[in-house]
Amino acid sequence: MSMGDAKTVSKTRFCSQCGAKVAATDRFCSSCGHQLQQ
Repeated sequence: MSMGDAKTVSKTRFCSQCGAKVAATDRFCSSCGHQLQQ
């Protein structure tokens, strides 16, 4: 894994409600609408 890949992985989060992948900048899950922690 290169350094670029590590940065990409660290910005990926998952919704605690449904487990969907969400962006680090998202405030709400695009799958279920759950409010995400910042």
